[in-house]
Amino acid sequence: MADKPVIVLYGNCHIGFTRNVLARLDVLTDAYEIWWVRNFKVNSSLKAGFDLNKLQRCAYFILQVGHWDTDSVGVGKELMDLLPDDCRTIRVPPLFLNSLWPFMTDDPRNRSDDLNTEGPYPNYLGNRAILQLMKGESDPDRVFDLYMGRDINAMVNLDRLHGINMAQLYGMDIRSDIELSQFIEDNFRDRRLFLSQLHPTGFLCAEIARQVIAQLGIVPADDPQLRETLEEVEATHGIGDIDAPIHPGIVEHFGLDWARGLQYRYFDEGFYDHDEFVRRYIRFTNVPEYFPARAMMNRSNWTEAERLLRLSIAKSPGSARFHACLGRVLCQQDRWPEAGEAFSTAIALDGGRDGYHGDLARVQLRSDPAAALHSIDAALAMKPADPELCETRLEICRALGDADAIARAEADLEQARDGQRWPPFLEPTGAIYGRYWLPKDGSGF
Repeated sequence: MADKPVIVLYGNCHIGFTRNVLARLDVLTDAYEIWWVRNFKVNSSLKAGFDLNKLQRCAYFILQVGHWDTDSVGVGKELMDLLPDDCRTIRVPPLFLNSLWPFMTDDPRNRSDDLNTEGPYPNYLGNRAILQLMKGESDPDRVFDLYMGRDINAMVNLDRLHGINMAQLYGMDIRSDIELSQFIEDNFRDRRLFLSQLHPTGFLCAEIARQVIAQLGIVPADDPQLRETLEEVEATHGIGDIDAPIHPGIVEHFGLDWARGLQYRYFDEGFYDHDEFVRRYIRFTNVPEYFPARAMMNRSNWTEAERLLRLSIAKSPGSARFHACLGRVLCQQDRWPEAGEAFSTAIALDGGRDGYHGDLARVQLRSDPAAALHSIDAALAMKPADPELCETRLEICRALGDADAIARAEADLEQARDGQRWPPFLEPTGAIYGRYWLPKDGSGF
């Protein structure tokens, strides 16, 4: 590892996601170390703990242009000054789509803290039109009716706004080595490319990674592992844990068939249709107990975590993640029947999307291995060859005492471990340097 050349990716969350794609390709990880250095929400120096000696081995520097601290100031300038002469720089544009969210603004009601660093309604959910209506109308239902009745195109010339947005993106392309603006223009009406103004979906993340990898010129375009990885990326929800709702008038104006009847994610509280999401925003509805509950879980304070999670569930009973967290807290207290009920509720609420069948199977293993086998098979149907799930299945088969099933489960586990290609964690966690973006826990890949 110490003698390997290095690929450094310097940019925002789009580039962090790209780093994970690169780090899943054996042809790259066999030959290179792969880093991601954040260039947003930081104001620091490379002297803050970065291993500067590794920069002497930098073979490729993937730079996101037109962003914070990139070409001429801050950490980006320090990085570039230390690169070896033969290092190749690949420039990548930042991406955004304001056309679908024309009222983005800071909401004065929003407050952040150490546990929820963006606050319950960060600026990409802030809505200038709604806030303006609220100045003259105190009834939330009336505010909602007025907002829904507005002719958005009469308030904002959507085609002109979109033209300005695309002109900005084309300008970024000119400064970059890859071109993404035409891809966005060609696809945004037919495919969901952004979850909010700044956060792309898996479909767009795959295209970013595809073009970066093509620029590297190391991985053949027909490489099976590359093809498999990009297919997995396309299937992910995308970056971030909040989806910004799109006004129905904008959906109609641009003909966004994919947005009709869409369910929008709001943190771990659940998925809501447009109208419910907007009504919650007008009332500034959120569950402030959830983030402290997760902090208590991290500190193994199970009693306080349970109290906060039950308060969270009382306010948002439809959140599968809340019930699953409660199940894990109850497991820590050896309250297995209650934990099983919590996981069953989580499964019913999310349709099995987040793989809580595996949690339920681990609970059922203690009293009903046959039921546990059914649950773990359901989990593996959604996440085939997951090593943790395969390991649980082996435990269940051993509990059932079926020699043939045990042999198959052992072989499946060995194969899953051999095929595991999660990105290596090459940097310590922290606010500035390498972070394992979008882990395999359901928030991405």
